[in-house]
Amino acid sequence: MHRRRMKRARAAAALVAGWAFLGSAASTKPLSSPATLSPKVIHDNEAYPAGAYLAYIAPFNKGALIYDRDYTESITVDAAVFPAQSLFSWRWPDTPASAGVYGFSAIDFGDYNNTAVPTPIPARRVGQIRTLNETHDASFAGLLEGFDVIDDLFLTGAPDDNTTNLFEVEVFLHTPRYSADYVRGTRRIGNFVGSGIIWTVAIDESAGHIPDILFMPHDRSDIGSGTVDLRAMLAYLVDARVIPATVYFNGFAFGTETQRGAGEMRVTAFAASYE
Repeated sequence: MHRRRMKRARAAAALVAGWAFLGSAASTKPLSSPATLSPKVIHDNEAYPAGAYLAYIAPFNKGALIYDRDYTESITVDAAVFPAQSLFSWRWPDTPASAGVYGFSAIDFGDYNNTAVPTPIPARRVGQIRTLNETHDASFAGLLEGFDVIDDLFLTGAPDDNTTNLFEVEVFLHTPRYSADYVRGTRRIGNFVGSGIIWTVAIDESAGHIPDILFMPHDRSDIGSGTVDLRAMLAYLVDARVIPATVYFNGFAFGTETQRGAGEMRVTAFAASYE
């Protein structure tokens, strides 16, 4: 995540009833009402776990901002079909976050970054993965240049041990201009063709954090629906000698990072396949 921020531990927390409403910040698409979803809502640093998945909100760069006065954010889930039918909503200041983004709201699969899910998935070395993909159907609204949507994962030196993070891999599914500028300012690895898309691949090797490997659609096109073959991306990195085949995959996250403003992501469908 291009945020130069502290990583956060993840733990399941209790659900909180009630709605967090979006404000009147400028938007380029109309924001929808959450009234059609069952009222299971999580807010800051809360989690909703089910099976191998977990919804979580981490406002790690909120600084001195106060919830419900300076900003709001929530994920509304439908327990009957989660992770499908999930609504991400947020309202942050119009001033961009000082450290890249204000936070990360996501649906995790497995052990993303010390994630505790009810049904753990087995950690595997990258070279031993036979299948790893995610299929999603999502729509984005609000200030579209104020947030990104990514698949994000960490590769570790030991299984299920995020104290041994060696690489981060980000796959951009909605790429605002500031994210594209960030990718273009890092070292180019090459192009990868997968899932019917030409991806620009780059790596941020700046001091202060582990290498951050970036996959961005070469034309910044949104990938609102489709299947992303994460295994093929990791295999490309192994073949390009960017990562070794011996590092461990433990899980990943699908979510939004907000730089500024209000918006939402409605996830109609989401599922991971892994073996």
